Amino acid sequence: MRVRCSSDEGKVLLQIQKEIDITNTDDLLDMTDFLPGRITFTMVNENGRNVDFELEWREA
Repeated sequence: MRVRCSSDEGKVLLQIQKEIDITNTDDLLDMTDFLPGRITFTMVNENGRNVDFELEWREA
């Protein structure tokens, strides 16, 4: 899973059973700890300004 996020200020957090700070990130996330099945994602904006967010999921 690739995440790309930029923010002029504040924090942007992605919650996937654990919280990951994705502020100003352009990287692949390690998903090896997750078993196949349903996964719920929550994005939290903590005073972020001018946020640009993209999440891309590809099956291996």
